Amino acid sequence: MSRLREKFPIDWVIVIPVAILMTFGTLAIYSSTINSDVSENFYRQVIWMVISIGLAAALYFINLKTFQILAILLYGISIVLLVAVLIAGKEVYGSKSWLYLGPVGIQPSELTKYTAILMVASYLAVQKSGRSATIQLVIAMGFLLFPVGLILMQPDTGTALVFLGMTVPLLFWLGLDDLFTFMVIAPVLSAAMAFFSFYLFIGFILLGILFIFYRKSNLLQSFYFITTNLAAGFGTVFFIQNVLLPHQRKRLEILLDPFIDPKGAGYNVIQSEVAIGSGGWFGKGFMHGTQTQLGFLPKQWTDFIFCVISEEYGLIGSLILILTFAILMWRLLNLASRIKQRFASIFLIGMLLVISIHLFINLGMTMGLLPIIGIPLPFVSYGGSSMLTFMAFTGTALAIYAQRKEENL
Repeated sequence: MSRLREKFPIDWVIVIPVAILMTFGTLAIYSSTINSDVSENFYRQVIWMVISIGLAAALYFINLKTFQILAILLYGISIVLLVAVLIAGKEVYGSKSWLYLGPVGIQPSELTKYTAILMVASYLAVQKSGRSATIQLVIAMGFLLFPVGLILMQPDTGTALVFLGMTVPLLFWLGLDDLFTFMVIAPVLSAAMAFFSFYLFIGFILLGILFIFYRKSNLLQSFYFITTNLAAGFGTVFFIQNVLLPHQRKRLEILLDPFIDPKGAGYNVIQSEVAIGSGGWFGKGFMHGTQTQLGFLPKQWTDFIFCVISEEYGLIGSLILILTFAILMWRLLNLASRIKQRFASIFLIGMLLVISIHLFINLGMTMGLLPIIGIPLPFVSYGGSSMLTFMAFTGTALAIYAQRKEENL
């Protein structure tokens, strides 16, 4: 047994949290579907879980150099599938993002999250230090951002935001200057602040000026910061008031006050908040959540599955779920920080970013803190493509851990 452990080491700090999250998801999907007319969704999810576990196990035995060789092929296939879905895809919930191969439907945009990270990590791993680091980063980010255009054409705003959200943190991990990183991300923050409050917006501008003054930035950098952030803030207000269509403005207004349209655009947010709040400390118990069993919230086994968990297991259960995610993300960061090999480090950080962005957006929209854009909860929400993607990440991360000594990582 000891020889087997030495030959095939397993990182249980990754495996156990993933298993716990999948268990949460399985129970919640069963509870929210088994007594409805979509009870087959539970059995489909179990099948996808078995397939996904098999995929993770297969990836675990692949050599890291083979991952780097396969990266461009897998990335190319995912791009072809993104183009194919625009031509022959099926529209679901207003987004033409599903491609059906007989009775089996896949969502190529989900799978591209894995292949894009794999491609970026593989490309940067083989670059030599003599070449311009800036050019290398630009090309690498091109691999990450190229699918965004195809995904927005579906349109799938949620998935596109995942790719965009990964860009700046990944650049920072790769060594981008913190002042430059702040300059890039600041206009986005200014736009968000201006949407919520004029005073927040002005306060952020003032804090930003203090930061760039502290960093002793030059006049050009200071001018760039002030002009771009003022333009982002006031431009956002103008865009919302004069460009967006009435129903689009209503979606943003719902974020501030869902009760302005409680039976329409605000319905899902209200029911989600009721489900989360009604769970109390310890929840109502498995299959005893009234919001869940009476179907007040549509499609709650997908993007709103956190509501099911909160209602049935309460605040304690929700915190256990979030803590499990935190342990998994801490482990990925810990490994990425200790591993010297560039491919492994970049891939692990990419996986961490994908999971953390999903978690942040999904919890934010179910609590009414962010707009509803359709983002699954990793390892938990119903969906075969999502499960395949995150288990592919898991299998590759386990392969990195297993080969860390062999490859002198």
